[in-house]
Amino acid sequence: MTLIGNNYINLTSTMKCKSINMVKKICSRIMGMLVAQKVATNSRWILKSMNFCMNYFGNGEIKITSRGNFKIGRITMQRKGGDGGRKTAQMLQFKINPAELFETK
Repeated sequence: MTLIGNNYINLTSTMKCKSINMVKKICSRIMGMLVAQKVATNSRWILKSMNFCMNYFGNGEIKITSRGNFKIGRITMQRKGGDGGRKTAQMLQFKINPAELFETK
């Protein structure tokens, strides 16, 4: 496990369950976002503070997409739909791509 700065922890390759539990505890204490990605036999992990994530995903242009969705920075907001006519289909979804955090410094 490597700590760089105050808000970045990069965990690589083969982690044991004990290490994962330790990371979950760290994440819950600093109010952060833990992202894990496994592709074939490789895996990688990143932990960012919630403040960093809110600024990263929320800062940017506000616009309406060609499909009628609303974008605030990197956050897409859309009507949920697809619930067979239930009231929950009228709720809003907020979508982000957490894998984008791997590309940040």
